[in-house]
Amino acid sequence: MTVVELLPDVLAPLGLDRRVLAAVKRGLTGAGVRIATGVSATGQKEAGGSVEVTLSDGSVLAADRVLVAVGRRPQSADLGLDRAGLAPDPRGAIPVSATGETETPGVFAIGDVTPGPMLAHKASADGLVTAHAMAGQHHATTPHEIIPQVVFTDPEIASVGLSEAAARAAGHNVLVGRFAYAGLGKALGMRESEGFFQVVASAVDHRLLGAVIVGAEASDLLGEAVVAVRNGLTLEQVAETVHAHPTLPEGFHEACESALGRSIHTARR
Repeated sequence: MTVVELLPDVLAPLGLDRRVLAAVKRGLTGAGVRIATGVSATGQKEAGGSVEVTLSDGSVLAADRVLVAVGRRPQSADLGLDRAGLAPDPRGAIPVSATGETETPGVFAIGDVTPGPMLAHKASADGLVTAHAMAGQHHATTPHEIIPQVVFTDPEIASVGLSEAAARAAGHNVLVGRFAYAGLGKALGMRESEGFFQVVASAVDHRLLGAVIVGAEASDLLGEAVVAVRNGLTLEQVAETVHAHPTLPEGFHEACESALGRSIHTARR
């Protein structure tokens, strides 16, 4: 299998740290997947029961099947927005307020047709906020940057909030803690020792700004991190909460301990 990516790296739009991308690429190459970045497919033709795909660098790939997945855009062109006094942005998204109300009072929009991550759980959250607003009630909103996202690769990638690079770019002085799956007895027993937990926190007040988990069951493990980031918990609040042993969630606890410089289960080199 060959993955052809126009951008300089895989998963570039997600803003993941290089350490995360490196782990995913190791997993893909270990599974026999070739990754071609910085190139695009310029043509294809049938050739003896297979397909020959020509790339922008002049190389040719032979394949049994070709899957095209080049992103998504809001499908707003045929909704009659002009009749409601609305105009989409250049990408086709409909601008809305925090409660989902458009520039036309009484007209609301939610989900993939609005700005923000195009994720089912984001759309569901939008719907709840908007339904409450239409009923004259309040429902807390969630900023786009703390909407959790998961990439179901092998290993899985699950993240919420700011990455280390994004936090620094935003002007934060940060503390970063990491803990490897290889340090978890449960992970070793599962034969899933590849991967790590990473947390990013403010060096000023130790509040968690973001977290990423790369490894087995990362999508399920992210829940605790989402609650912590959404509610501004500190490294100490997580680190001083006893986690059951042996379990995978211990990794999040240990990453917080690591950020505080007091992890006792991390190998020192």
